[in-house]
Amino acid sequence: MAKIAIIRNARLEQSQGAPGKSLIVDIDAHGSDNSEFYQIPGIFHNPQDDTEVVIVDCSGNNIAIAGHDYKFDEEIEKGETLIYSVDAAGVLKGKILIDKTGNIILNDGTDFAVAYTDLKSAFDTLKGDLNNLISVFNSHVHPGVTAGGASTAATVTSGTASAADMSGSKVAAVKLP
Repeated sequence: MAKIAIIRNARLEQSQGAPGKSLIVDIDAHGSDNSEFYQIPGIFHNPQDDTEVVIVDCSGNNIAIAGHDYKFDEEIEKGETLIYSVDAAGVLKGKILIDKTGNIILNDGTDFAVAYTDLKSAFDTLKGDLNNLISVFNSHVHPGVTAGGASTAATVTSGTASAADMSGSKVAAVKLP
């Protein structure tokens, strides 16, 4: 039989001879107890206190199989998936939305991610082209023209590579295909 309980505390520890650590939740459900919190493999969540969970009695051992947070009120459309994190007080700290068109949006982002390696290659090519242009400009002469007193010399410096650098735009925490 299943029942609803409230998580009072959660911690990782070895449980009942399991081969690894489990998320153990202390619950209030007609008395106090602790339960192992079973989750979908590939997604791990340590819920904040006061989250409601469904508890199932499995041969005398309580197992928490699902949780719900009534304080979290983000809205998503049908077919969308939202992964989020909150602090101990339940304040939203981060989220990843996979929208119904397949876009992945980090923390309500409004900017675009870039393929850094491709962008850097294009940027380096542009810097090289600029340096070549400066070299051509500096070697350009007008035959038959004699510089007079009112003439001004070119101010472009030859042989000076561009100091432009885009390495600060790399976001190493986000990887793209």
